Amino acid sequence: MNSALALSALGCEARDAVAALLDAMKRRENFVVVPPFAHSVRQQSCRALGKIGPDAHAAIPALVEALHDGVPGVRYNAVYALGRIGPNARPTLPKLRLCLKDEDPDVRDMAAESISLLSEDDRVSP
Repeated sequence: MNSALALSALGCEARDAVAALLDAMKRRENFVVVPPFAHSVRQQSCRALGKIGPDAHAAIPALVEALHDGVPGVRYNAVYALGRIGPNARPTLPKLRLCLKDEDPDVRDMAAESISLLSEDDRVSP
């Protein structure tokens, strides 16, 4: 978990860690630790992918899968990440719209924010 937190702090500078973060997200059943810690690893991995932004586009399928995670914090951070990945994540808009009906109000709020980010027209530099 500490590694994912550190990578999150690095933001786009952590782009070379996308594969490792994806691995951390997918290996939930291999953790030999208490489940809350495993949830935190998935949650922080999603968050770090969002902080990496567009360079984390390879993570889109795993993030879409994480939208169905049983832990609200994982879903929240997956929604967050998809919104920050940008235009490459636009095909996920229908899935994000489903998150507007999530049982967790924070997930719903983040879904609205990410949908807004992905729905914006590409900005043209003046």
